[in-house]
Amino acid sequence: MKKITVLLCCFSLQVLFSQVGINTSTPQKMLDVNGNFTSKYQDTSAGLFYDMTNYKNDLAGTPTINLSVANNSSLSAATEYSFIGVTKGAGNFAVRDTNALSSLVFNAGTTAFISQSTTANTGFWGSSTGSNPYSRMEAGKISGGLARVETNATNGIQFTANNISGTAQTTYTFPTEAGTNGQIMALSGNTTSLVGKLQWKDISDIMILKAPNGSCYKVTVNNVGILSTSPVTCN
Repeated sequence: MKKITVLLCCFSLQVLFSQVGINTSTPQKMLDVNGNFTSKYQDTSAGLFYDMTNYKNDLAGTPTINLSVANNSSLSAATEYSFIGVTKGAGNFAVRDTNALSSLVFNAGTTAFISQSTTANTGFWGSSTGSNPYSRMEAGKISGGLARVETNATNGIQFTANNISGTAQTTYTFPTEAGTNGQIMALSGNTTSLVGKLQWKDISDIMILKAPNGSCYKVTVNNVGILSTSPVTCN
């Protein structure tokens, strides 16, 4: 009877501490799953749903791992959640509550961070791939109006501001070369438009005044300090 008891105990311990394999005959961990799987748990007291899914999309052929905590069993219907998704060459991390959403999306060589509330949104983008690497930052209101700063290898730094209807009001492209002492950045003699490429200019080159009747005059000074004006074309 003692021998039977000892054998039963040894068998129980072996079962208790054995490794379990699903779709594999050589499990490497306590639970080793070779294939798609889903683990779900519902915390009824907190009203939360926990989900971990590992699968290979048979159509795209891309292995994917998703982890989420949400207040709904369906993530698309949830109003509050945290989500992490990882696939080949890409990833996504998102956090949402009833008032706002923040998301970090990244691919090889490209990254985007977006934050949006019920009234406004901000975004940061960057790419190191292609012939024109860039970084971009923008902020705006849901009702309209946007300000954006972008740097890229082709144009350098560019600033754009849109009004509430979405029309570009201001677009400045900053110079990529260095100016000299005493110069300032200005549009090339342009006195009416707020769109153009900024250039380094001497102050004497941009002393252009507009008269009440719309005519434009350039102000100059002679060797004895007397100011004079000459008509120029208003741009």
